[in-house]
Parts: sequence; C-alpha cells; structure tokens
Amino acid sequence: MERTDLPGRPLRWCLRAAWNGPAPGQGAAISAAADRRCLVRLCLFLLIVYLLTMAGRVISGDGETMYLTTKALVTRQTLAIEARPEAAPGADGRWYGKYGLGQSAAQGPFFVAGHVLGKVFGAPDDRPARFAVGMTNAFVTAALAGVFWLVLRALQTGRGPATAAALVFGLATLAWPYARADFAEPLQATALLLAFYALVRWRRRPGVGWAALAGVAGALALLTKVASAVLLLPLGLYFAVALWQWRSRRRSLGGDLVAAALPVGAALVVQAGLNYARFGSVTEFGYGDEPAIGFTTPLLAGIGYLLLSPGKGLLFFAPPVAAGLVGLAWMGRRLPLEALTAALVLASQLLYFGRWWAWHGDWCWGPRYLVVTVPFVMLGWGAVCSAWSVMPVVLRGLAVLLVAAGWGVSLLGVVVDYGAYYSVVGAQLGRGVDVYHARHVPAFSPIPGHAWLAQASLFETALDLTAGGHGREARPENPYRQAYPWRQAYPDARPEAPERAFGFDLWFVALGERSDFVRYWSALGAAWLALAAVRAGRRLWEGARTPAAIGPRPAAPLTHRPSRAERYALGGLPPGR
Repeated sequence: MERTDLPGRPLRWCLRAAWNGPAPGQGAAISAAADRRCLVRLCLFLLIVYLLTMAGRVISGDGETMYLTTKALVTRQTLAIEARPEAAPGADGRWYGKYGLGQSAAQGPFFVAGHVLGKVFGAPDDRPARFAVGMTNAFVTAALAGVFWLVLRALQTGRGPATAAALVFGLATLAWPYARADFAEPLQATALLLAFYALVRWRRRPGVGWAALAGVAGALALLTKVASAVLLLPLGLYFAVALWQWRSRRRSLGGDLVAAALPVGAALVVQAGLNYARFGSVTEFGYGDEPAIGFTTPLLAGIGYLLLSPGKGLLFFAPPVAAGLVGLAWMGRRLPLEALTAALVLASQLLYFGRWWAWHGDWCWGPRYLVVTVPFVMLGWGAVCSAWSVMPVVLRGLAVLLVAAGWGVSLLGVVVDYGAYYSVVGAQLGRGVDVYHARHVPAFSPIPGHAWLAQASLFETALDLTAGGHGREARPENPYRQAYPWRQAYPDARPEAPERAFGFDLWFVALGERSDFVRYWSALGAAWLALAAVRAGRRLWEGARTPAAIGPRPAAPLTHRPSRAERYALGGLPPGR
C-alpha cells in the first residue's frame, strides 16, 4: 500500500510526506508513485535547462559579496571579507557583508566541490569554485518549481494542469533569468512558498510536522533576507485563520503553534546575534541609517514603477503574471483563503518596496524585489490550466500570447548579460552606474536593448563559426553596431564602443581566453545537456499525461460558485463550521 499522507509525524516524516505528494481529497485516492515520477521529471527537466543556460560565474556585486562570505566561512571560518560597496565596517574594524547568511550557506557545498576540483586539477585561481557556485540558483529554482507544483497539487489541481502551470512559471517568468543569477531572491521565494505549502497541508489535516516545516521554512526565509518578515505576515494570517477554523477540535493546537513559531523565533535570535557580532548592535544590519530614511519614493509612484515602468515593470518582464492575477480571482471562487493569501503576498511586497528609494534593485533584470512574489501570483495559472477546455478561444489565445511573450522576454534576459547592457547605457549617457533612463524611458528599456545586443551577438557568432574565430581585424562591420533602439528618439546619444557588450552570456560560449581543451569539453558538456533536456522533456510529457486511478475532482467551470459545503470539502474542514 502506498503512503500518501503522514499527518502529525515529526519533521523528517513530514518531509517524506511532502515528497509523496498532496493528501487525498474527500475519499479520493491519487497515485503517489505517478506524482513522484512527474515531480522528479519536472525538477530534472528545469534543472537541465537552467544548467545549460547559466552564466557559470559570479555576475553581480551582491553575488560577489555573498560569494566572498561563503569563501571566508569555508576557508577561514570567519564572516569577515575585504572592503566592498556591498559590505560595511564592523565593530572590530573588519568588513562584513550586509546580507543574510542563507544564500552564502546554500552556496557552501557548491563552493567546496569547485574548490576541491580546482585543487585537484591545479587551477591557478578560484574560477572552478566560482563556476560551481554559479550553479546554486539553478538547483534552488528547480526546487522552487517543484514546491510550486506541490502547492498546486495540494490545492486539488490535476497533475497535467499543475505541470503546465509549473513550466509556464519556470520558463516564461522571472524565474529563468534569476536561476542563472546569484541573488538571494530565488532561495527566499523557495522558503516562503514551502512555508505556504506546509500551511495549506496543515489546514487540510493539522499535524505538528506540517507546522514545524512551515516554521523552519519561514526561518530560512528570514535568515536569507530579513525583509521576508513583511511576507510572513500574510502567511501568518493564513495560519491564524486556519487555527481559528479548527479551534473546537478535541486536541489542543498549542503544540502546532509552538512548532511553527519556535524556528522563526530562533532565526530572529540568530540574526540578532549575527548583527551584534558583526556590527555591535542587534538591530544593525550594516545599512546604517538607510532603513530609517530610505523610504522616500511616493507609494503610488513606486507601485506603478514596479508594475508598469518600461525598464522594471513586472507586467513587461513577466507577462504571464497578468493571467495569473486573473487566475487568482477564478481560484478564489473555490479556494478564497488561499487566493487571498497569495494576493496579499504581492500587495505586501508592493507596499513595502514601493516606498523604498531603491525600489528597482539595480543592477538586475526586471523588478528584482518582486521575484519572490511571482510564484504566489502564478498559482492562478493552476485555475487557468485546469479550466483550459472550457475557456473561450479568445481567452486561450491571449494566454498563449502571454506565455510566448514571457518566454521571449525571459530568453533575452538569459542569453544577454544585463550588466553588459547597463554598462553601455550608463557609460554613453555619462551617468555611470546610474541607469535611470533604462528604468523610465521606453527607448532605453533593457528588453529592446537586449534584443539589439542579441542580434549583434548572432552576427558575431556567425562570423566566428565561418572564420573559426580568426581574422577579427579583417572581419566586416557588424550592421547591428549602430542599430541601438534609441537611435531615432535620441539621435545624439550615440553609444561608444558598444561591441564590448556583444556576445552571448552562456557558460559554454563566453569562455574568454580559454584553452582549446576547455572549449572542447565545454561544447561537449553543453551538447550533452541539450540532448538530456530533450529526453527529460519527453519523459515529463509522458508523466504529466499519466492519469491517476482515482484523481482529484476536475476543475469546475469558471462560472461555477461552489456551495459552502463544497468549499469546506476543498479545505478539509467540517462542513458545519
């Protein structure tokens, strides 16, 4: 007999239950084995795609600081690093990164592997360790997509629709570009979504294990980014409502509350201790007085920038989010509390960072601070995919267009280095690191800018393939060199030496001055990953189409409003409450 639920078990059994798939609904028995296969194939397919398209290096200032912290922890057992703009002087005169330890800790095993390989093969520098650390977010984002799938299954979404929604999330939103970056948002999003998944499972069948998992995930989110406290508020409200709904059970729920709160409290104590050890105060994170004076952006303007600005708007950099918002409204007809919680996560982040002076999070691709909210909003795609067969053709066409646009925009963010484009814009406007125009002026938006660089890079690649990489001095002028997107609107703003940004930022082609040996094995590895992605995609298709013997009820038509008894049946609560 297959085990599909382990309510009330310790955390290690709770994790096994999460692997086995969502709990059955009212008398419905689903195939845990088929769910496991589909989940593994989904994560494996996305991981291969992410590894194939990663940068293979540290690409941001934030990432460099967290990498150096990882290196210091592993090699010198200290948090102190050299002075950097993203670090701050500590109480002992040494410099420390401003960021949480979650991402640096997650990078630890990858750093160790790369560091050891570098020693074995006699690498002259730490490039093997940097390459290995560059894989971290590929694994994290693949896990994030897996948790996203589990949440949809826990919300009674069919295996096929849940898989389709997870692929849209993983390949047509900000998830893909950030899987190759080195920011902490993917890990933060994974921790928060895992906490939500545990709470959804707890609401259907309370157990200390699920409550403890929610607490541990919330603690990880706090240790990754302390600003996660803002997003834990909606999740805490969801848990409070669930506690209220189960208040008349014979068994006391105090143990569940303690199991959820204790890890979060411990994380706060650990963070306070780290602050004191580094900066001499439990409330000092290394930002000085910035948190007190940094909320200067007008709220409505900041929210508008985060959602609709040409260079940072979420709806431009992740178009499927628009359908996700509509899907949340449809989902709210059957699961109002879960849909409201997902919407509140987005609203909380908008209210917080909409006032922050650096709402844009530059330099980065799109609205970095909203990356963590994307999986919550994209849960609405579960309703969209479940009701696909009953949707009007026009709506289906719009959904397909949004997915195509999202995939295209994500691909541009993957193959072209955003830093290279920003360096062209910032330098040619004379503003240096300030890329204000790229945030607010449509002609300077990174989306058309990356499209321009992609065309120029394709031309350069074609020349390299035909000339064998030789004779650069005699090669013809690149016709896209002066085809920058603002040439008509701003003819006087001519970029100087834009060719420094030409070239695709993929690890197997952006090799610089590497030996032929490295180039050969890089090409061979990339070819193997491409073939593996095709095979994994085919097996995922087969697994997603495998019907369950007795599956969860199909999604109701969008116009169907369930009765009170039906809503409680979906939530696993007594109908009389």
